[in-house]
Formats: sequence, structure tokens, C-alpha cells
Amino acid sequence: MHWILKNPDGTMSYGLAVRGRDFAAAGGNFNNPQVATLVKMGKVKDAAQVVKIFTYPAQWDTEIWLTPNPKGAFATANPLVHPSTENAKGEM
Repeated sequence: MHWILKNPDGTMSYGLAVRGRDFAAAGGNFNNPQVATLVKMGKVKDAAQVVKIFTYPAQWDTEIWLTPNPKGAFATANPLVHPSTENAKGEM
């Protein structure tokens, strides 16, 4: 769960994220997220500061540089690397 705060000087800032499972454990609803849940969790002091609350889809961003690569150091693929479904097990 993510949120945007309005600062006292009128600028906006991106709030820290909170894990979905923690948000749900605090009684939050992903389909209808409420700022009150963030206040309850102690993530936000003043609900009036929150301009927007939203879910962000789970994703993984991975950048790995493996060498040597027979196709070259900056090739988009390395024929020597073989992905494993075992490594895909996790929180998502």
C-alpha cells in the first residue's frame, strides 16, 4: 500500500510503502483502502495530510550482470544462465 502526503509548505511527498499483508492484518481493504488504516498502523499521524492512497501491483525488478558471457558483457541474454523455478518461491 502506498500513499502521497501534502506537506505543510504545500509540496507533495511520496509516503513510505507498507506491506500488503500488514495492511490487511490491520483491517485494511485492498479494494477500498482507507487512510484510517494507515493512522491505526501509526504510519500517518494526520489523515488530512494524505492526498491519495493506492495499491501498487507486486513486481520484481532484477538486474544482474554475469560474466563471462560468450555473447559479450552487455548482451541481453547469457546462454550460460539457466533460470530456476526454485528461486521464484517467495513472498509474492
